[in-house]
Amino acid sequence: TGYPSICKMKSTAIVISLFIVIAGFASCAGSIPIPTEADAEWASQAWAGTTVHNLMTGRKMYVEKCSGCHGLSAPTEYSGLQWDRIMEKMKIRATVSEEEKNLILRYLVTIREVQRAERDR
Repeated sequence: TGYPSICKMKSTAIVISLFIVIAGFASCAGSIPIPTEADAEWASQAWAGTTVHNLMTGRKMYVEKCSGCHGLSAPTEYSGLQWDRIMEKMKIRATVSEEEKNLILRYLVTIREVQRAERDR
């Protein structure tokens, strides 16, 4: 009779652990800004043809690829050059393609620059 109770406790522990992990990812993603049309307008000056969809894809990849190993840094935490260096180092560890790296970098630099410009107004 003790065996089923142990299995049930392990199952409950696994469910609770998964919930905590999922909640953690959700809270990390919640603090990472969602790009707007204004962000896409700014980005298209640096990367012609950039859309909100491109920036959302970069954000999604940033959250999915980077939060698996560590907490997410706010886009404003580093300069564009620093983000470029970080992404170059991390693309191998996180198995990020060159195209994915560029979308993530475009998102991070855009959000950083737009927020910095708004702060300096």
